[in-house]
Amino acid sequence: MSLEGTIGREAMILLKRNPKKYAPNISGLYLLSLQDYGRGKAARAGYFFFRNIDDVLDGDREVTEDPVEYAHRYRCQIAEGVCDQTDPISELGYESLKMFEARSRPGDNVRQDYLDEIDAMLLERELMQTRRVLTDAELREYHRKLFAPVMNLTFIGLGSQIRSAHVPEFWECLGITYSIRDIDSDWENGIINFPREVLTSAGLHANSRLSDVRSNAMVAWWQQDRLEYSRQALLNLQDRVQQLVPNEKTTLKLCNNRIARMMKIIEANSV
Repeated sequence: MSLEGTIGREAMILLKRNPKKYAPNISGLYLLSLQDYGRGKAARAGYFFFRNIDDVLDGDREVTEDPVEYAHRYRCQIAEGVCDQTDPISELGYESLKMFEARSRPGDNVRQDYLDEIDAMLLERELMQTRRVLTDAELREYHRKLFAPVMNLTFIGLGSQIRSAHVPEFWECLGITYSIRDIDSDWENGIINFPREVLTSAGLHANSRLSDVRSNAMVAWWQQDRLEYSRQALLNLQDRVQQLVPNEKTTLKLCNNRIARMMKIIEANSV
């Protein structure tokens, strides 16, 4: 199967599962090719490579081998720069890595971004299975590994001058807003989106009932504090991105769209 054939197959799997959730992202990935076919192809191949691994680790897709071994197999292939040409997913990873590396600038480390993203997915699975509670610093680092690599790859694909290190508020606010948006489902699935310090102060623990968490005054205060912090950070970020790359129309459009999505989450959860 050709690379685009594999991409199309993976897209159909997601659209059949949840068209409302995945259609905007998938259509956006194809629209990128109207401006630059190579850019769109790299973005699609990379997205579906990571999406496949994440779905297996989350239990949304079944495979014949252990999910962790499945993810580690692709991680090793990326680390060693090898491709199993009989495996379409391996080809997605290998080819997208090459395409992003071809568009990278001095100082970029595309391979490490790939490895960091897979590591974050593996950590997420471990958190789901163990209900381990992270400290505030550990939670922030988890969010960095989950969002910063994808941001780097997005900026590289767009040919932008900026990277996630230039706009750390971006991945930090993604971590905060998405965590608060998904608190209920994540708690039930074993992912604790509250720092250990907050749960301890609130007299709660990883196995507390969700209703007790939701009704706790300390938790409610922390959530509103993080939402207000994100609101201010995003307002400042919008201005700063404009100053950093005033002539990068595509980068500005993407950043403004992401900021607008986060602002909607903030508004929906603020009291």
